[in-house]
Amino acid sequence: MSPRPSRFELVSKFFPELKEAIGSDRDSLKKYSTLSCEVVLADQINEFDKGYLKYGPGVLAVRIHDGAKLCNFMPLDHLEEDRAEAEKAGDMGIARFMTDIISKLYHFNFEESVLLMLVDNSSARLFPVDREYPAKTIQALIEEFAG
Repeated sequence: MSPRPSRFELVSKFFPELKEAIGSDRDSLKKYSTLSCEVVLADQINEFDKGYLKYGPGVLAVRIHDGAKLCNFMPLDHLEEDRAEAEKAGDMGIARFMTDIISKLYHFNFEESVLLMLVDNSSARLFPVDREYPAKTIQALIEEFAG
């Protein structure tokens, strides 16, 4: 497995033009980059909502590793099954991760945010996305990166 890229490496990879742009071009690129991310996240919110309406609480698993193109909704009962399988197999790292996800679902406000599980070549992690302003976190990162 390759090491996880840093946040700045990811921004640099997806928006390389941000570093070289100056003045009003940089401001326009920051706005465009944020808007692009917001469109993608809005689509993921819609996918999450389809799963939530059909199955109840869960996470949208977004596979971002090499060659992956699949997102799927994982309802609470599937996450609990995965935790049980991990415990049975003796994989306590996965079992703890699944326990953390399940715990968060019981206390998560689905009216304000959705919960994505980003899965890459090195691991998986949770990423809450605000419904009202999906790109808020990414915009802050773009601002920090581009200055």
